[in-house]
Amino acid sequence: MKGYIEGIASFKRNKRESIEIMQKKLRIQSQQERDMRYLELSYNLLASTFYNEVPYPSVRAIQTIMDKLAEEDPKIKERDPKSFSDDSFIKELDDSGFIKTLYSRSGS
Repeated sequence: MKGYIEGIASFKRNKRESIEIMQKKLRIQSQQERDMRYLELSYNLLASTFYNEVPYPSVRAIQTIMDKLAEEDPKIKERDPKSFSDDSFIKELDDSGFIKTLYSRSGS
């Protein structure tokens, strides 16, 4: 879990490097302004919306998956979405100050 959280922090703290990695992994070989603009827009969306600094499980996301699964197995509707996640690891790291230190390092 620490590695995952450190990866998110690194992604958010190192925009240029993160965009370069995205370009490589997405196999975008062009340096055209349009392509770079789309990469930056994608980075901004990921950094601001999808990669939370403190990545607690999303009960809403779990519920969405459960709703889809319930089409095949209606018994799933009887379950509480919170029963499918455990936020104790994230909470422990959050409460310890570990996550905060990742964003307060010099140069960020």
